[in-house]
Amino acid sequence: MLRDDVVAAFLLEYEGETRRLTAETVSAGPEREAELANLDHKLSRAKAAILKGVDAMVFVDEMKIWTERRKALLAELDLAEQETTDTVSPEPGLLTPDLGRVYR
Repeated sequence: MLRDDVVAAFLLEYEGETRRLTAETVSAGPEREAELANLDHKLSRAKAAILKGVDAMVFVDEMKIWTERRKALLAELDLAEQETTDTVSPEPGLLTPDLGRVYR
């Protein structure tokens, strides 16, 4: 059913794609962290302005957008951290080079 050369090619592609996705996730982290820091700065400036007496209604819509984006960024960073610490590959022994012989 499964030829050994086909299984070996699949395993190589699987490993390569897993590494690519992990690298992509890791490389996007600093951009997300910078955006998160920028949002935190904007939120703190808006809060400071409100405390100094500026009408809060001026900032309501923007603060909602910033807060939602902040939540999304935190979720993305948390997910990226889980993906890089968790094992991306399946259980050991499930995908082996002799998979073709196992299912004959």
